Amino acid sequence: MLELGLSSRALLREMVAREGYAFDFSSTGKLLVYQDQAAYALACRQLQMHDATTGGQRILSRRDCLEMEPALQAGGHGIVGGIFMPEEDAGDCLKLCVQMHRQLSAASHNVTFRFNTEVRGFRFSGQQVVGLETDGPSLSADAYVIANGLGAQKLGLAAGFNPMIHPLKGYSLTYELTEKSRAPARSVSDIHRKVVYARLGNRLRVAGMVDIGDRDSGVTARRIDLLKSQVNALLPELAPAAQPKVWAGMRPARPDSTPLIGATPCGNLWINAGHGMLGFTLAAGSARLLADRLTGRPCAVQRNAFALH
Repeated sequence: MLELGLSSRALLREMVAREGYAFDFSSTGKLLVYQDQAAYALACRQLQMHDATTGGQRILSRRDCLEMEPALQAGGHGIVGGIFMPEEDAGDCLKLCVQMHRQLSAASHNVTFRFNTEVRGFRFSGQQVVGLETDGPSLSADAYVIANGLGAQKLGLAAGFNPMIHPLKGYSLTYELTEKSRAPARSVSDIHRKVVYARLGNRLRVAGMVDIGDRDSGVTARRIDLLKSQVNALLPELAPAAQPKVWAGMRPARPDSTPLIGATPCGNLWINAGHGMLGFTLAAGSARLLADRLTGRPCAVQRNAFALH
């Protein structure tokens, strides 16, 4: 997973430099803050043990954390220390997808998008897929890729294999900031509460919580209220422009947290799904690995590490 993540980060940075996409991308690093002395001490020991592979990560005192992120000074009374990860990036995945869609829609790329089209099943000839059954006309292609998140479970079963993908329901809040807002300038992870704060331009996205087994994609009010209270506790001087935008969604996870990227028992059917909470983190690397497998090129990462067994 680390190898795939490093590959993905390098590819995304390469794409940003080459294409000039604007999606609130930043490479300002991530600050992990600890409010439990034992957890902080353990994290420090682990970092020291693996110093050669940590990419310049630094152990910070409480004072260091508050100096690095002054927005934490008002609510960070319980912070005992932190770890700074300078190589971490952040960005708005929706904005990136919109820009990629705009670029790929150009005639020179020979790409067709079919939105609002539900794939209901496959047509087979032996072990080969010869068409897709949709809520509109049937579609046929040389090769097919299942890459629809939680929906990959249903399509995998329809194709005769079990991807073992289940939902992990998560929540997020997105705050519009003002000139008066005291918000972190970089990503911050509150390890004690397991909440992540990501700065996206003039917005702050706050994500956290996992509801296992809840298949209702609707917003649960008590979970949102809890997340808001955690934001108010850590960032009492946030002073946003308005109430945050609320979101809840299903993260497509697998029992061992490892995604499936590669071939299926059907000769021309492939899969790229099951990334859990790391979909955007692993997206570029997963796409490259899948493209390598499809075309028979040497793989940038271990080709069988994410295979269906």
